[in-house]
Amino acid sequence: AAPIEPSILGRRCTVAGEIRKSSLGAGCTVGAGTLITDSVLLPDVRVGEGCTLDHVVIDRAWEIPAKSVIGPDVARGSDHVLSPDGVVLISKARNGRRVRVRQHAKVA
Repeated sequence: AAPIEPSILGRRCTVAGEIRKSSLGAGCTVGAGTLITDSVLLPDVRVGEGCTLDHVVIDRAWEIPAKSVIGPDVARGSDHVLSPDGVVLISKARNGRRVRVRQHAKVA
């Protein structure tokens, strides 16, 4: 079983990676070799293998490609919203279109 430190997992979550102090909504999938820390994933988010997510809030039904690195250090100057407290928000763009996260992207 993958290490899961104090976290909240919704129903039907499948976790092959490591989760630390995070909350995953129902139906989330986390690939092998992925580390999620201090983050919130809304329902039905899919995170590929080998990703690192730190201080991230991801809107429902997003797909994060394998090997993506997302966190406050990478978000400055990107299309994602970075809160004053250093939390990255991945959601629909202001114009209603989704911001695309490309494979191997360093977003934070």
